[in-house]
Amino acid sequence: MTDDRDPVLQALFTDAQQTLDDDAFTTGVMQQVKTSKRRFYYWSALILLTVAICWLLAPALQEFSLLTAQALTSNLFDPGDGWLSFLIAPVNNVASLLIVAIKILRSGRKRLLGTSFA
Repeated sequence: MTDDRDPVLQALFTDAQQTLDDDAFTTGVMQQVKTSKRRFYYWSALILLTVAICWLLAPALQEFSLLTAQALTSNLFDPGDGWLSFLIAPVNNVASLLIVAIKILRSGRKRLLGTSFA
């Protein structure tokens, strides 16, 4: 039989046959378990704190969102009850005025600076 073994492959098999230190392996695994436990407790506490804060602030946030919705949907002017009121209803509020203003600002910035918002 010929001895045509690759020396690099032979070195890999020789390294694989080495015995591992049991105490070092066990210590390493236990460190990883402790780190994972700490990370789990940290994220659990952070999630519980976030849920508690959201639960406490929910009534205030709901009131704020209702007031904001009422402010943005208030009419700019009263067109009456005719066909004109139905025609301009989508653009006769504060929100549409803000949208048009933002579009004008973005268009102006794009023309002046040659850039746009991402």
